[in-house]
Amino acid sequence: AKAALALAREQYTVQRVLLVWLQGESDAIYETEKETYMAQLRQLNNALRQQLGLHCFGIIRVGGFTGTPQDAVIQDAQETLCSGDTGFAMLTRLTAELEQDPAMMNPYVHGHFGAVGLARLGAAAAQTLAAL
Repeated sequence: AKAALALAREQYTVQRVLLVWLQGESDAIYETEKETYMAQLRQLNNALRQQLGLHCFGIIRVGGFTGTPQDAVIQDAQETLCSGDTGFAMLTRLTAELEQDPAMMNPYVHGHFGAVGLARLGAAAAQTLAAL
């Protein structure tokens, strides 16, 4: 991230550093508790703020990767962070809709979005970031 930011600064005036986060599936698989997941994301957010000058930690809410109640634990943790901590922002909840459409999913890797699905998620996240 430091190298990418340094390269960007060679060509552009960087006014804000924003992060788009789409992760949580492995935490659902390993049954990470809500408070643990939140503490780890806060720790990452704090480190990125110090090291990169991060302005906003944007989250794309994770989908239902495992198909178990643990997915909801991670989703709830993400919602809680975004509603109660000004350092986080919920960018989109579109994953729940997209994962119902096979055309949005990767046909070779179960539970992962394909290129079309990722493009839709990225566009939705970009709109929210632009509004912020």
